[in-house]
Amino acid sequence: MKLLIIGAPRSGTTSLSRGIASQNYFLKDEPYNYDIGPTKLDNKYPLKELGEYKNIIVKTIGYQLPKEKEGTNPIDFGIEFSSHFDKTILLDRLIWDSHYEAYVNLFKKLRLGLDIYSPWTFNSLTKKDFQWAIENGVEEELKNRKKIISDLSENLNIPITYYEHLYSEDRIKVFEMINKWDLEDIDSFELLDYLDPSKKYRKENKDLI
Repeated sequence: MKLLIIGAPRSGTTSLSRGIASQNYFLKDEPYNYDIGPTKLDNKYPLKELGEYKNIIVKTIGYQLPKEKEGTNPIDFGIEFSSHFDKTILLDRLIWDSHYEAYVNLFKKLRLGLDIYSPWTFNSLTKKDFQWAIENGVEEELKNRKKIISDLSENLNIPITYYEHLYSEDRIKVFEMINKWDLEDIDSFELLDYLDPSKKYRKENKDLI
């Protein structure tokens, strides 16, 4: 099965894609995020790996575009890109405040050269971090990133899966959500375990002591 995850930044795309990949799926992680490294420049559109692997999971963030599609509306590209896959999953977050804080933390870690997937706490953010975010338009940028996902949901007629639900303490509801995706060759119990809420990047202070 060919699976595509399109998400807003900091919406759980990495954990979900890695969880699926752990079950014998080839993972192609943000192929059109050219900021990650020079090797990304070799990723053409359409992806050659789609013809090379029977089971493949591709994770991308809604605004990311291949060089061949530069200038294309990301909604139009997302619709076209999803046509190459058997199933598309859309991810976002419901709670604005925690999403914004996670996005501010992402930029802080990028500025400092820190691992963006390492645990963090709200107290690790300073007034300077939020001031930097204000000066660089981070709030408006996140709103635009989230709108891409909502527009894709409307155009593709695919409901959005929300981070808060995916990492809910109500594991029965999470299990039911996973089953509704109807993913072939994926053990729902194993994926449920992989998405345990204890693995969230954001921690309470006591968890880091």
